[in-house]
Amino acid sequence: MGTNIFQEEIAFQPKDQYHTLRHFTYINEEYKKMLANMLGIDKLIFNSELNKVGSKFNTKYFQSPLEVFNLINNSIPHKTVKQANGTIVNSYLFEESIFQGGIGTDSIIEIDKLEIQQLSLIKKELRSGFLIKLLEIENLPITYELQVVLKSIKEQLNIITLFPGKYAPPFPNTKHKENSSKLFWESNCFLKFKMN
Repeated sequence: MGTNIFQEEIAFQPKDQYHTLRHFTYINEEYKKMLANMLGIDKLIFNSELNKVGSKFNTKYFQSPLEVFNLINNSIPHKTVKQANGTIVNSYLFEESIFQGGIGTDSIIEIDKLEIQQLSLIKKELRSGFLIKLLEIENLPITYELQVVLKSIKEQLNIITLFPGKYAPPFPNTKHKENSSKLFWESNCFLKFKMN
């Protein structure tokens, strides 16, 4: 499992903050202006990231990636995983009493937890060169779990992404053919909010 990596050693660069916007449905205007200025981009392009499919943070508690960063600054991971691709994942688990309604939604479910009629609705989609299973549902399940993916760049640990939900290894690819990753993605399914 590895050693817990604590916050004092971690940086969160603007480009990586931008990448995490796909896990938000809304970000506050002040943060949007600040990040757009730091990256030298038009804040209107943020909407394309916010509209991407995936797990989403609860807007009641989080309206910017920096608010999540502040939370993990004051938290200790319950688990740390070293991945085959060299990244490190810190997993945090929070109490329901602190985050009523969850810290966000989860977009991954084990296939054996699906109902029989749901199994027939699973579609396949190519993501990062790997065929994943995808199921559209009315409501994504809430979660109290948070994953923070870290990478060492020039001897500095950097957050490369963070998201609510359970831990999931990277998709298997030609560089990293790890059996555990392949097994995970064969036995789990992505959940997508069903648009009416």
